[in-house]
Amino acid sequence: MKARLRDPVGEQDIQRAWRGIRAKRALAETGSSRWTVGWLAGGALAMCLLLLFAGILPRPTLGYGETQALRAESGAPLEILSGAAEGPRDVRLTDGSRITLEPGAEAEVLENTGRSFVTLLRRGRTRFEVRPGGPRRWSVECSLATVEVVGTAFTVTRTEHRVLVEVHKGIVLVRGERVPERVRRLTAGQSLELSDEPAPVSTPTPEPKLAPEPPVVAPPIPRAPPVASAESWRVAARRGDHALAYARLGEAGLRREARRAENIETLLALADVARQSGHPLQAAELLEQASREHEGEPWGGLAAFTLGRLELETLGRPSRAAEAFARVIKQGEPRGLQEDAHARLVQALSQAGAWEQAREAATRYEQLYPEGYRLQDVRRWATGP
Repeated sequence: MKARLRDPVGEQDIQRAWRGIRAKRALAETGSSRWTVGWLAGGALAMCLLLLFAGILPRPTLGYGETQALRAESGAPLEILSGAAEGPRDVRLTDGSRITLEPGAEAEVLENTGRSFVTLLRRGRTRFEVRPGGPRRWSVECSLATVEVVGTAFTVTRTEHRVLVEVHKGIVLVRGERVPERVRRLTAGQSLELSDEPAPVSTPTPEPKLAPEPPVVAPPIPRAPPVASAESWRVAARRGDHALAYARLGEAGLRREARRAENIETLLALADVARQSGHPLQAAELLEQASREHEGEPWGGLAAFTLGRLELETLGRPSRAAEAFARVIKQGEPRGLQEDAHARLVQALSQAGAWEQAREAATRYEQLYPEGYRLQDVRRWATGP
């Protein structure tokens, strides 16, 4: 039984339930698109039944919600995807979809199941070509917006303060606080650019003044270059070499950069370096800092959710995990993580031995998500003394 219920891919498949309910709600708001997706869902179900009947799917006895994750045709792991320095990098997936990352781009796969595929575009320009009519709901998170899609081709470009979504074919939904009316439907040939930069303030141009004669000074004494610059760890992290990034920082450097961090992206990048280089306690401190300093923001909620996973699955501290998941639920952000946060709260409370609270949390989950795809897991976790 445990083998049947275990997550099939591990890290890349940990966040199995990111978008189900929110995608359904989004489709319900788009009128006629709901009718269209109903046909697509029917086609996806028929395809799955055909594969099962033909014996192609290897695990016909899997429980509800246990489905096959996507893989790269090359066999490379679908965790951190980075663009190559010499040119665009193509990542072809086993369902026929394709992700093309331009040089400097980086995306992280947050969820990968038979029902949904969720990526976080950290930086750069990336094109997504999603196989139409497939069973998965694709979502791309990019701080200022969430792009939701069934089957289409689109490009997302992310810089420090801007996000540009361009649709080449098909339809996408773009959601976010900075999106006009919080949601925008884009079709082929349309684009949407979002920015978090404040409007420039005009100032009068001062009258030109004659510059005084510069004093004669001795040339500065050249300094020896630092052993590891502040940017060097970032370069290694963007390549996915988190061990090298940590070696360049060290524990003291990690704390120093965390104090200097001007945005949550830097804190999350430092947490990734610590977590993926085998320093989970330091990663937990950084995620705690990020979630507290940016409470109420979508990225703050993402930090709290990641902290909960780390506490539960790596550090073995379920009580702290429960606190983190409860913060995600209280904030209500990101909306796409709410169902999984409710489910994970039940799991954490049950592992902490708080059975009464676990059953209460399970009841809340069933009330909110009566057809949720973590329903069987929630009921199993809530079964105790």
